[in-house]
Amino acid sequence: MNFKLFLSAFRRMVSAKKDSSSVTVTTTRTDMENEPAWDGPVLVSSLLVRPQFDLRSFATVAGPAAKKMEGKTGVNGLVALSQASHESNNGNSVLARKYGNLFGFKASLGWEVRGKPVVVMRTWEVVKTADPEKYAKFNPQTLRTDKTSLGTTIYELRINVDQDFRVYESWDDSFLDYADLMIGRSRYAETLDLMKKGRLLEAIEALGRSGYATDPEYARKLLARYEAVLKIKEA
Repeated sequence: MNFKLFLSAFRRMVSAKKDSSSVTVTTTRTDMENEPAWDGPVLVSSLLVRPQFDLRSFATVAGPAAKKMEGKTGVNGLVALSQASHESNNGNSVLARKYGNLFGFKASLGWEVRGKPVVVMRTWEVVKTADPEKYAKFNPQTLRTDKTSLGTTIYELRINVDQDFRVYESWDDSFLDYADLMIGRSRYAETLDLMKKGRLLEAIEALGRSGYATDPEYARKLLARYEAVLKIKEA
């Protein structure tokens, strides 16, 4: 069988299997209705029918997993928690609630070849191009245009695309994979170094420059979320 056909069939098989099962979030949680916190497992499928989290309740649920990750890896838990909040809309995205993926991590070919589960979902990216017509099928939205020194118009487009995303059994696993990414990729070396020095605002700015996301406003948005999380933790 052609490898690409095999990989396509494998993706469909995994997606079908995952849609029929539930994912466990093994973190401490507190209900938004002010019920006592407890240390039992939380099924992501049950989260889908619950009221949406706000930032405070998300921090209560996901905070222990972020702290555990920091203890194991040294990657700053507060920055990770802030980024998880931003990427998952406070844990309310389908990707986070149903598939355990808090950071919007895409599934690489290596992830799939190792037999790791994936789910295909629609997302958006920002691209720059001199030929916007080649992105016509992706429902592009022009964010801005610039001129090069040679007079060529460069279009900054927001496009909608289908992507393969990683699936995790728990939010704990999602945080640990985040730490592996920070430690294992050279482009995050500056971010990790600044985290270790406690210069967290600079670390977030470095993360924005690293190419983690294509959103040109990523660092600004992440800084705002970090400051909001910090206020909750200090309250």
